Amino acid sequence: TFGGIDYSCFSGKLHWIPLSSETYWQISIDRIIMKGQVIACPRGCQAVIDTGTSLLTGPLGSIIAIHDHIGVSEDSSGQFVVNCRARNHLPDIVFVINGIKFPVPAKAYIQQVRQGHCRSGLEGSFFPAQSEELWILGEIFLCQ
Repeated sequence: TFGGIDYSCFSGKLHWIPLSSETYWQISIDRIIMKGQVIACPRGCQAVIDTGTSLLTGPLGSIIAIHDHIGVSEDSSGQFVVNCRARNHLPDIVFVINGIKFPVPAKAYIQQVRQGHCRSGLEGSFFPAQSEELWILGEIFLCQ
């Protein structure tokens, strides 16, 4: 539906979030938490909403910290893997945006690639040192 809302395509409540920049559908994030603890973006940060990105992308340091927190390791081929059984016990990653909590469950951010093999749906990126912390919220976030 162009310019309208097709209520048959979603359930729940629709939240309107103001853009911080119209250039790339950019928004402000208050913080990112797991189990009530801030794990990234402690002083606020920016995010781009991107339907063309399948993963959740963030600053490399933040992604490494989250991976360490949830037990992700790098295999010999450079993939970030985790035990598939962990998906049932890992906490949500909660993006607090405009005061509203948007949880992303482990079943969304841990992806099964084949029987018994799972990988992280989080990807680290390098940004220039002077730039603000930036996240790209792709399909993993948007489909929740």
